[in-house]
Amino acid sequence: MYRHFYLSHVLYRLDYWKTVTEGRFALSHLKGPGVGNPFGVVIDGTPISVGSEYAHYCAQRVGSLFRSDRTTVAEIRGGFGGIAYYLLRDHPAITYLNFDVPESIALSSYYLMKSFPRLDFLLYGEDEVTQETIDRANVVLMPLFEIQTMPAEIVDLTFSSYGLSTMSSERLGSYLERASTMTRDCLLYMNNERTSEVTKNVLCTEPSNFKLTDTRFSEWHSHKISGAGVGGAAALATSTTFEQCFVRSAADEILNS
Repeated sequence: MYRHFYLSHVLYRLDYWKTVTEGRFALSHLKGPGVGNPFGVVIDGTPISVGSEYAHYCAQRVGSLFRSDRTTVAEIRGGFGGIAYYLLRDHPAITYLNFDVPESIALSSYYLMKSFPRLDFLLYGEDEVTQETIDRANVVLMPLFEIQTMPAEIVDLTFSSYGLSTMSSERLGSYLERASTMTRDCLLYMNNERTSEVTKNVLCTEPSNFKLTDTRFSEWHSHKISGAGVGGAAALATSTTFEQCFVRSAADEILNS
């Protein structure tokens, strides 16, 4: 019973992945590094670990916002590095930063350093995070509290996938303000409805100077796609995902010129 349930879950999500990526990728694009003894299914010879289709989609969505190959991109609450893996694999010229709780940073350090042994990593305590140290690194992994000390406009793009959804409105506002300060061009957030509303209210007012340019409804966490069967309509409503793209006003003028 569990095997059939899990297979149904995977196939639903694969169909949705094909839809939202417009069929541009073969299943082989979902293949991961095999680090950390991942589990999942094998389809047409390709091992597909849990969540890989969503992580790949997020990486492609973020990558679609890059203005150059040399983009500096930051993720808030990036977990073990699932999205980061596809970003670094498919966009090798970028510089990637992740801010998360220390336990997750420890996991992502292991996962990404094993996956990309030739890249240069900057870890907490090794040096200060400045423009110079970022320029020397491919990957920067820092505890979440370090976002409070980041210099202004030091990254091109900041994104988060559900990393802020469990915070209180007050704490969320504080992190959003810091994220907007350290970001030059664009912010992309994938959140539930409550968090999306707070995000819009914070970023679209002074002094953030960002404007909402794109909102997309996502079904990744819907009943059909996720396979979740607990909680009924109320749980489904709270899991509704919105993708919001915010662009700094000056950057938006350049893009539209």
